[in-house]
Amino acid sequence: MLPSVKIKLHVAMRNFYIKVHSEAGYRLGLRMRGVAWSFRRVHRTEFVPLQLVGGMVKRGFDLGSASLALVLVSPLFLLICVLVMIAVGGPALQAHQRVGRGGRTFNCLEFRATVDTQDCGRSNPAALAVLTRDLPPGPDLSFTPVGTVLVKLGLHKLPQLINVFRGDMSIVGPNPLTPAELKMFGDAAEFYLKSRPGLVRPHQVSGSAPASYADWMALERHYAENWSLVADLRVIAKTVSTSRVAAREQTKRTVGTRGL
Repeated sequence: MLPSVKIKLHVAMRNFYIKVHSEAGYRLGLRMRGVAWSFRRVHRTEFVPLQLVGGMVKRGFDLGSASLALVLVSPLFLLICVLVMIAVGGPALQAHQRVGRGGRTFNCLEFRATVDTQDCGRSNPAALAVLTRDLPPGPDLSFTPVGTVLVKLGLHKLPQLINVFRGDMSIVGPNPLTPAELKMFGDAAEFYLKSRPGLVRPHQVSGSAPASYADWMALERHYAENWSLVADLRVIAKTVSTSRVAAREQTKRTVGTRGL
């Protein structure tokens, strides 16, 4: 069997894997956008497009769901905007740079939950602890009362419906990673890049974040290789159920505090 090497290129806004099969006596010159690559001892070359998880079916579901959700929650969206602006004395939304499908970066939107506007807050603190446990601690965050409630109910991520509508994210998918965090994935980043980051995460079905970095990588790979619309619907249903329970508990605590 001929030896082969896999090279990843970014061409015309799409990702391709080039498999180069070596054999003495051949040479291939490849020129794209004024940049030339030469491969010596080449027998044949295959261009294999990077297959995205779910394809048009998943994208169609995301677009329809995000459009409907934005219409239904628009009154709540506007109310939260007003409350956040009063609490923080500034813009209601903040944007963090995250890596999406194919390695493209995008601005991931959230309601401002803290008075610190630096990009050090995350939607999944447990997952962040796994990914950054070897890194120096960041600045302390000062959560506003409104921000605390939003985070507990998961409503701080509501603006990410706009990201889903624009095609930056999906309803269900991996946790959005920063460029620095993606480097920690190494070769396993291939599976992350096949998916759009999600508004809700696959691991929410089990009700717990990955216990280790290895578990995290295994989860991303399993989701990419075993995606189905039914599985996504199951994750959404579980998330809605969990959010309703959290809302009831938060209401009970609020009522109990006022009664003291």
